[in-house]
Amino acid sequence: MVATSYDVRRVRQGSARTVEEEVPPRNRGDDGDTARLETESRLRRTEAELEFRVGLEALVTSMSTRLFGVHLDELARVVEEDLGELCDYFGVDRAYALKVDQHFVFDLNVEWWRPDIPQQTTPVLELPIDAQRFWFRVLRSGRVVHIPDVDHADGTYAGAVTALQHDGVQSILFLPLLARGTTVGFLGLEARRSRCSWSDESIALMRTVGELFVSAVERSRAEQALELAARELEQRNEELERSNRELEQFASIVSHDLKSPLQVVRGFVELLGREVGKVSVSELQTYASAALRGAERMDQLIDDLLAYSRAGQRPTSFVPIDLNELMDEVLADSARLAADADASITIETLPTVTGDYTQLRQLLQNLVSNAVKFRRPNVTPEVSVRASGDSLEWTICVEDNGLGVDVGDREEIFEMFTRIHQGDRPGSGIGLAVCARVVANHGGRIWVEDGMDGGSAFCFTLSKQP
Repeated sequence: MVATSYDVRRVRQGSARTVEEEVPPRNRGDDGDTARLETESRLRRTEAELEFRVGLEALVTSMSTRLFGVHLDELARVVEEDLGELCDYFGVDRAYALKVDQHFVFDLNVEWWRPDIPQQTTPVLELPIDAQRFWFRVLRSGRVVHIPDVDHADGTYAGAVTALQHDGVQSILFLPLLARGTTVGFLGLEARRSRCSWSDESIALMRTVGELFVSAVERSRAEQALELAARELEQRNEELERSNRELEQFASIVSHDLKSPLQVVRGFVELLGREVGKVSVSELQTYASAALRGAERMDQLIDDLLAYSRAGQRPTSFVPIDLNELMDEVLADSARLAADADASITIETLPTVTGDYTQLRQLLQNLVSNAVKFRRPNVTPEVSVRASGDSLEWTICVEDNGLGVDVGDREEIFEMFTRIHQGDRPGSGIGLAVCARVVANHGGRIWVEDGMDGGSAFCFTLSKQP
């Protein structure tokens, strides 16, 4: 296939003359010299064609090497560099590569402009309806569009090139990108300063370039998916190891904590059996009350263990939650406890967050209840719930004037069955472990710091990202 004169000029490294221009006028009196000159001209043209084709093949091979194994984060930059090299090689002014995924979302959208060319294009949706239909039909059909001279395009492209002319385009090569027999995008090159024509061999190599782009995108996407799957698998393995450790700890501690009230119940029931008829009714009532308290403690422990187990389940979906409305429900649930302690609970304006409603309610319920329950003797409990935030996350704090938490206990306190304040205060030491699990499920952090008048402030974060 004969290369274009434009191709020849490119091979001759910028010479403004074509090979045809180098042939001297025909000397009618010397047919032998004319034949020799024509033969030399054909040889030079053939040599130029071969040199151009070999150079283009070398460029495509180099692009293939660069695209192989390129990471998705670097893909757009590499494709842009490749488009620039193609434009330089053909002497054209603009190139673009677009590809969509199976959901028709762009996973490659790159264009290159020659720096001294005005970046003027008409968006597809602003084209005349006939032109829109034409280009969409071309995209669906997988047909190559080669228009060497926009001003003299044949009837096939009537009405479709008006916007190209308006934008200053003189020549265009439009190549649909295919994947598994389906059109998934296109590769385009435009000449604006002067006209350009692509040979069949050049078009075939440009189709190869398009295939390289598609392969690079899909390979990079697949590698990214594999990396993500590997990270998720590693995370799940870590979670499994953590769960196994917690299960071992759980089994060890639960066996002790469940046996303790059970032994109390069994001991007093046995005592009741032996002493019936030997002791007074009031003593029998004392034994029965002690056995009942043991049974109640065991019942509470089982409920807390179930709550801890449920908190370990990651929510399947998050929804917007107005924390002000949520706190109204928490205060209603805590009303009796707050009334018995004559507690003062202040709620500042809270944000709307994204999360699991049940788990966040459980979290705030535990923190508010603890703030009231772990009060100092003869001091009216004061509790404040407040929020602050930055560009990334919200920080919610439940602050009190209660017993406080020593610095050395502030990490251990979130572990299961940890009770730093004993005495007659009810509880199993599971509530804060539940809080820690809920916060972890929401991708946040939880900690304790100094609160008002020597009390404590339990704070946790929630991401602002949905």
